[in-house]
Amino acid sequence: MDLMKKEVIVLNATQYQMTDTETGEINEGTSVRYLMTNNLAPCAEEQQKGYKLIKARVGFNNFNDFPEVPGVYEADLDVRINKDGVAMVVANSFTFKKSLTGK
Repeated sequence: MDLMKKEVIVLNATQYQMTDTETGEINEGTSVRYLMTNNLAPCAEEQQKGYKLIKARVGFNNFNDFPEVPGVYEADLDVRINKDGVAMVVANSFTFKKSLTGK
């Protein structure tokens, strides 16, 4: 399946690395929180105010893909089916496009 591309606003990127105390297994990656929009225009939905944050996980070294946060990024999105058979849109990578402040 072809990847979809969407401009999003990345609000936070956090690199993590933890060792499981029982197994010794290392769990590492970069946690990303973003909005599925490229501007902060007011939400137009009648039953919602503000924005819903989306969480994605990318590789540990992908932390360097976020030179400016918050910022506008192009997200590569893929559709995956979870264990319950529900289709989910998942961000695989992010490419910096422009500053959120327009600088």
